[in-house]
Amino acid sequence: MNYSRYAAVFIITASLIAVAADGVSAEKENWHDTFYQYRVPLVLSVKKTGWNVVPVSESDITSWINSTEELQFDPLFFAYNQLRVVEVDGNGDVVHEDPDAGFYLIEDGEELIAGPPAVDQRKIKIPSEAGSYYLLRYTSQGGGESPMAQYNRISGYGKGQVRSSYEPALLRKKRSAHERLLRSNGEPLVIKLKGKLSTDIKELSLKKVRIAFLANVKKPGKHYWMLYYQPMCGYYLTVPRLRHSEIPASIAAAQPTAAAEKYFGITRYNLGTNDFFRAWFADSTVKLTPDTPAPAGAPKAITITSAKNEAQSFQVVLAPEKSFTVKSVTLTDLKQNEHTIGSSRSEIFEIEYIPINKKSYITPTTYLGKIGDALVAVTAKEVSDRQGNYAFFVTVEIPPNTAAGRYTGKLIIEGDRGASMTIPLELTVYDFQLPEFSKLRSCFGGQYFAKPCSGAKLEQKLTIMDYHGLTTKPELKKIARKYYDVMAKHKFYPKTVVLYSEIGMKWSPPPQGYNVDKAGNYFKLYDWDFTEFNRDLKHYINDLKVNSVTLVHTNPSVCNRFKHLPGAELERFAYLPPHSSLAWQTFNQRMFVAWDEQNGTYLDENIREISKDQFERLVLDFY
Repeated sequence: MNYSRYAAVFIITASLIAVAADGVSAEKENWHDTFYQYRVPLVLSVKKTGWNVVPVSESDITSWINSTEELQFDPLFFAYNQLRVVEVDGNGDVVHEDPDAGFYLIEDGEELIAGPPAVDQRKIKIPSEAGSYYLLRYTSQGGGESPMAQYNRISGYGKGQVRSSYEPALLRKKRSAHERLLRSNGEPLVIKLKGKLSTDIKELSLKKVRIAFLANVKKPGKHYWMLYYQPMCGYYLTVPRLRHSEIPASIAAAQPTAAAEKYFGITRYNLGTNDFFRAWFADSTVKLTPDTPAPAGAPKAITITSAKNEAQSFQVVLAPEKSFTVKSVTLTDLKQNEHTIGSSRSEIFEIEYIPINKKSYITPTTYLGKIGDALVAVTAKEVSDRQGNYAFFVTVEIPPNTAAGRYTGKLIIEGDRGASMTIPLELTVYDFQLPEFSKLRSCFGGQYFAKPCSGAKLEQKLTIMDYHGLTTKPELKKIARKYYDVMAKHKFYPKTVVLYSEIGMKWSPPPQGYNVDKAGNYFKLYDWDFTEFNRDLKHYINDLKVNSVTLVHTNPSVCNRFKHLPGAELERFAYLPPHSSLAWQTFNQRMFVAWDEQNGTYLDENIREISKDQFERLVLDFY
C-alpha cells in the first residue's frame, strides 16, 4: 500500500494549453491579437463584390490547427464566436479588420412548431434529420428547467446522441429570452411543456438552420487574410452570434498560403543545452508529452512573478540527447539584499506520464499516448532520448508580508558524468498581497474514492481505492485526506473536504405514520455528534484556508427527496451512493423519503412517501 504515489492532477483547460510544435515567439511583432492562440494565412479570390460564401469549414480550420498539435480538437465543438478575420499586406501587417467575415447562422426552412400548444399539452415531438442543426427560441419566467432539459446531460454522450448548446440547469425567474442550438441524431426532437419543474414557456419557435462562412467583400480580386482562432473547451455546441438571412449565390475561392502558426507568448522558452540534454521552461498550464518539442531561441533565465501570500509554479523539461542519470534537482534560497525566501518554501516533483488509451466522452479534444499528469517524488533516475522528455514541476511559496522586489536564485540539476546544469531564476514579488482566503471558489470533484464514476460498464467501474489496493474505512479516510490536503494547498478544492468525516446522528420516524398530517407527527433527529466533522473542518478551514464546503447536494429533479437518514453501519462501502456529500451515505444503509414522488424508486432504492408538511419540517430540523 504505497500512499506516496498519489496523483496531483493538473486541472487545466485543454483548449488554452494544447501541446504544439515550434510556435511563434513572443517577439513576433505582427501577431494582431494575442488573445487568439492560432492563426492561418489565407488567400481569398473574389469575382463579385458583396456577400460571398467562403468555402472554408469548421473541419478545415480545425485540421489546419491540429497539424501543429498533439492534442487534437474536435470540429463539432468549433468556437464560432472566437474567430477573427483581418486583411493583411505582404508583410503580414494588418490592412484592416473585416467585421463582416465569419461563421453565420442562417435559417433554413419554415417554422416547425404548428401554432401555440394546447393548454393541457405536455410535450411536442418534431421530426428531424440526422446531422442537421435546429434553433429553439422561447421565453420563460418563474425559474424551472429548460423545455429541452433532457439534452443537458453529457454523461451519456456517445455516437448518435443529440448535441446541444449550453443551458443552465435552472432558468432565470425574470422573464427572459433563450436560444438553443441542437444537432439532431435523426430521432424526433422532444420539447417538454408540462411537468413538475415546468415554467411559463411562451413564444416557442423551432427552425432548421445552417452555419456557413460568409464575407461581405468590397472589392473583387485577391485578398490576403489572416484567420485568428481560439478554441474553447466546452462540451457543448456554440451558437454563432453572427446572423444572415440567406446563403449568398456568389462563392469565393480560398486556400491557405502557409501552415498554421501558434503564439506561445512566454509560456515556454529555451534555458540552455549541454552535451547530454536541452533544458527548457514551460508554464504550469502547458501539458507535456514525451515528444513535446523544445522551443528554439536564445537561452533565458527562469523568470516568474507572484503576489505576496501566493504560490507560483512552473515546469522545467529536459530533452535528452543521450543517456544520463539525474541525481537531484534543487532550488536555492531566493535573495534580495537582506531579504530571503528560503528553499524550504519550494517543492519539486517529477512529472510522471500516464497512458491515454481511449478518448474521454466528455473531452472535446483527442489525445492517445502518454501525457504528463501525476506528480511524484524526485529520485535518482536514468533518462535517455528513447524515453523522451523528463520533466519536473516546481512550486515556490511566497509568505505573507514578504518584501516586494526582485529575488534571484538558482535551480540546480545534478547528473552523473558531467550531465549537470545550473539555471538562474528570477522572481519578482509584487507590492500587494492576496487575501488569507481566496475569493475563487471551486468544486473539482474528489468523491470517487469509494464510489465508482458513473458512465462505465459495470465490470469497468473502478475507484481510487481500487487503484491504490485499499479496502478498509481507516485506509479510505487516510488516502482521501492526502488527496484533499494537496488539493487544498494548491487551491483547487474538492467538492467537500469532509466527505468521509463522520457525524453521529440518530432518528426516529413520525410516531403516527408516514404521509400522515397530524399534530406533532414528525421525524425526530437526536444524539448529534460533530466531533470528527468539526476536527476536520478546523484543519481545512483554519489551517489550509479552504473557502467552500458542499454540505449536501441536490438538483431540481430530486429536490423533493430527503436522502440523509442513516441506517445501520455497512460492512463494506455503499455502492454508487447518490449525490454523496456526507459520510453516512458511504458508510451506512440508506433510506429515502419524499413528497409528491411519482416514480417511487431512485437508483434501485425504495422511496417512502411522506407529506409535504413532514418533508419541510424534516429539512428544517436537519439543517
